[in-house]
Amino acid sequence: YSDAYALPSIIRCEPNLYLAQFAFMKLLPAKYIIEKALARGTLMHGMKVLETSSGTFALGLAVVCRERGFQLEIFTDPVMDKGLENRLRSLGADVCIITEKAKQGGYQRSRLDALHARMRLLGRSCFWPRQYETPDNPAAYKLFADQISGMLDADVTLVGSVGSGGSTCGTIERLRQKAPGARLIGVDTFNSVIFGQQDGERKLRGLG
Repeated sequence: YSDAYALPSIIRCEPNLYLAQFAFMKLLPAKYIIEKALARGTLMHGMKVLETSSGTFALGLAVVCRERGFQLEIFTDPVMDKGLENRLRSLGADVCIITEKAKQGGYQRSRLDALHARMRLLGRSCFWPRQYETPDNPAAYKLFADQISGMLDADVTLVGSVGSGGSTCGTIERLRQKAPGARLIGVDTFNSVIFGQQDGERKLRGLG
């Protein structure tokens, strides 16, 4: 499944406009991160994979871990869509929903605290992909950049939503190796801390 759906379908909307339609966005980095960890020996069979996520990175990990035979535990909060939660559980993942916000850092902090507590309990028998920190996240998108680079000329503008920054940064870095003048336009919702706005309620989550 992951081999068939990690890369997107490319739809030509206009002579100079292409749309990349992923089956779900984070399958590509989830697959890449797990495969690299296996190759390096930082992830071995018998270890449990732990991650904090409320979106499609959790789903990507669930698919890859199911294929590879790894146990997976996701730390999330009540904002997770119930349908996504059910899909994760159907793929064999444990879903830990954190219901109390930390005084500093809100749900994200309390989710990380719960993950760290589980890591201390499991010791060396667990692996944390660290989607927001690992260079393997943006590196995964060189595969996507190579997929589309042959369709594009030197005057390229990449428009993409921003979450961890992995997809946009990884793709544009690779594209600029062939087209140094390629431009990037990042998109996020209102109350985007990434873009320097005050943190607040998000009407739409998981955009990037």
